[in-house]
Amino acid sequence: EIVYALSGDGRVIAIGARTESAAASDAEAQLYSEMLNTGDLNNIRLIAAGSDFFIAVEASGKIHSRGNSPELSVFSGHSLTSIAACGSNLAARTEGGLYLCASNAANASTSVLFGAADCKYAFAGNNCFAYVDYAGRLHTDCELADTDGERISEAFTEDDANVVDFACAFGHALVLSDDGTVHAFGSNDFCEGETASWRLRPYLADGGFVLGLAPDANPLIRTGDEYTLENGNCGTAVILGDINMDGSITAADADLLAAYLSGNVQLDPVQLQAANILRDAAKPNSVDAADVEQLRCHLSNYTVIDQYAKSFRYSEQTANAERTNADTVGYIKLEGTNIDAPVMFGPNFYYHYHDARGNSSSRGSIYLYYGYPSQNMVISGHNLRRAGIMLHQLHKIQDEYAPTYGEFKNRLWTLNLFGETHTWEVFAMYEEKPASAEQSSQYYNCNYPQTMESMTSEQISEWISYQQARTELDYSVHVTPNDRFLTVLTCADQHWESNLGGRIYFFLRMVDGH
Repeated sequence: EIVYALSGDGRVIAIGARTESAAASDAEAQLYSEMLNTGDLNNIRLIAAGSDFFIAVEASGKIHSRGNSPELSVFSGHSLTSIAACGSNLAARTEGGLYLCASNAANASTSVLFGAADCKYAFAGNNCFAYVDYAGRLHTDCELADTDGERISEAFTEDDANVVDFACAFGHALVLSDDGTVHAFGSNDFCEGETASWRLRPYLADGGFVLGLAPDANPLIRTGDEYTLENGNCGTAVILGDINMDGSITAADADLLAAYLSGNVQLDPVQLQAANILRDAAKPNSVDAADVEQLRCHLSNYTVIDQYAKSFRYSEQTANAERTNADTVGYIKLEGTNIDAPVMFGPNFYYHYHDARGNSSSRGSIYLYYGYPSQNMVISGHNLRRAGIMLHQLHKIQDEYAPTYGEFKNRLWTLNLFGETHTWEVFAMYEEKPASAEQSSQYYNCNYPQTMESMTSEQISEWISYQQARTELDYSVHVTPNDRFLTVLTCADQHWESNLGGRIYFFLRMVDGH
């Protein structure tokens, strides 16, 4: 309930989330007040906070504490260069590389790591301790295991482990390597272990190119510059989208890309790397219409180009569809169904009557209501009952899969829209069968034609409550007006009901993505 920040002049700023009316015992209220009181702390250079304590270290080495701190005598007399806290635990590294730790947990015993003399980075988990030695190996008393059964305490003991960060809380741990990859251990009930595609630091890619660099950096880094990584490896900087090599991503880059694809200019090898924004599996080295679309979405502020060039789910399908038709805005594939198609957009519901290639078709396409990322993005398409295609199998989800949605991982959908792939959680679903078209809630559910951006927070809260009150699902999800939404709908499964405005709706909120 409290956030601490250390200012450049050595002062500590504490911000509490609790309101005056929050219920608390006298002892708890006193503890909360004490932990907020940092006004007398000056010349501070290190801070850390656990679940019920706060620690600050002066430049002189003096240690201050608030709340129920662990025994601090083990840290006295040492020059501390870093401290870390989590839960009941506190850890520190000394100037000489000594690892020190203590806990205020009941019946806590001294960690086997205490006193290790080769500490480069010190960490504390809520029920464990850890440090990284000078060879990049991780030492920890945490016993969590990954999905293959390998324990975290045994996974990073080789000389080439190259660990640079560690975090552990509530039965889940993450380890960051110096190439930016993240390894997960422990619980995965909420997909918190799905880190295989993550990249968090610049890295040396094939061909000697460095990826993961931000445009408009200070100091400025440009495509083509020589760049040295923290681990000492060197390479040629590539900022995806910075095709003209000025360190920024602007309309000038889009013009240069268009000129190249028209055959009017040539690009050198490093420029081709910068132009290859979407590296899909089918054509990993291609520069084509798919890259034009990614650049357009970036310049339109629909997304931010992923400088790590990570592959994402449905990247190949998305790229192929974008090469076929520039009106492609994404891709939808729902596991266990035959819903597997590009998502289109055209004005005046153009793709209600045209296929994904733009040809006139009674089947239409799966399409978006709006041609930009609204807070509530709406996807629709025909329910072709006899053929059983398009969005018909939303009804299969309703009948077969929705009853399993009480388990978090079962109610997740992954879609690509406007250059981004996100994971969405179904929070409501129902089939509406009004007595007349005038009684249909379709326009309200889809925020049509004004979009959700025209609604106040109170109105969005009412919209959320409206959907949750009508849901056929037997679980509840905490949803707020600050969430981003996805509404997917098609016609009811009886034609006469559809003529009266009958529709099946799935309402989702974004929970993850890159």
